Amino acid sequence: MMDLFKFQEQAASQIASRFTDYAFNPLMVDRLTTVPFLQTLASITGSGKTLVLADTISQIRDRLPVQPIVLWVSKGKIVVAQTYANLSSGRYADNIAGFVVKPLLQVAPSDIEDTSKGLLLVATVGKFAVEDESGGDRKVFEAQLDLASESLWDLLTKRRSVGGSRRPLIIIYDEGHNLSDLQTRRLLELSPDGLIAASATMSLPARLENTIARLRTDRGWRDEHFTTAVASKDVVASGLVKERIAIGGYVTPMETAVDAMLADMADAREAAATLPVPFRPKAIYVCSTNAVDGVPIAEPEPTRLWRFHKPAGLVTTARD
Repeated sequence: MMDLFKFQEQAASQIASRFTDYAFNPLMVDRLTTVPFLQTLASITGSGKTLVLADTISQIRDRLPVQPIVLWVSKGKIVVAQTYANLSSGRYADNIAGFVVKPLLQVAPSDIEDTSKGLLLVATVGKFAVEDESGGDRKVFEAQLDLASESLWDLLTKRRSVGGSRRPLIIIYDEGHNLSDLQTRRLLELSPDGLIAASATMSLPARLENTIARLRTDRGWRDEHFTTAVASKDVVASGLVKERIAIGGYVTPMETAVDAMLADMADAREAAATLPVPFRPKAIYVCSTNAVDGVPIAEPEPTRLWRFHKPAGLVTTARD
């Protein structure tokens, strides 16, 4: 299990406490539809937002009388893939031991009906944020006849247990600055009990104005009630982010740029060895592609950078 820093624990506990306080006496749109709890986690990049959110839903699960369903979404495929790996079997899996973790499109009706554990579903917003439910790849809106007569979207909206009770639904939106009006409309169709969005630069779409207005008018919420903010100084003090970064920009062949970086790294290591500091210098080389003059950017040579780095003892990773 990953241990949380104090500021992470405080943020997770505040969101969980606010949610459960609201969930036991929510505002209603109609007899079956609640006005969702709304919260933004404002925290800088590198502060461990995924761990905070994981601890948040774990605390919420412990406080609810019925095991919840959590729909964890984000815009980017890479972000979602990393999140699924970390939550299902990676470094955060033990922090949410009370949940079964699945990709959204792999969920079965029996998963929704089973309340012995929480259910955590992970997906990109592209799986459901569409105007037309009938065209293209719209699997969440189609009935899987071998499993159920209803679509996955309808099953999530009803989310009935074996005993007929309705399970709580909490939506987590990672990289919440990407939340759009269309995505919000689709997510609100599910009648969620809570919507928690996390971002370093959060702004809420206009589609949530009615929800915000109800919470302000009927519950007296002020701006600070909608946000759980993590102080950047606490993140820096924990060592999760670097205090000093040197950035060099090069318009030069890759070999020349990396040679210069390695020379600077050697000087930095030598200087760090003489200081009583608990860290080692690190360097990151970023490029859009291994482009060659006269060769279109659509024809990169992905092995070229790796072949140059391997003899130098560097770690090379590829990102879309």
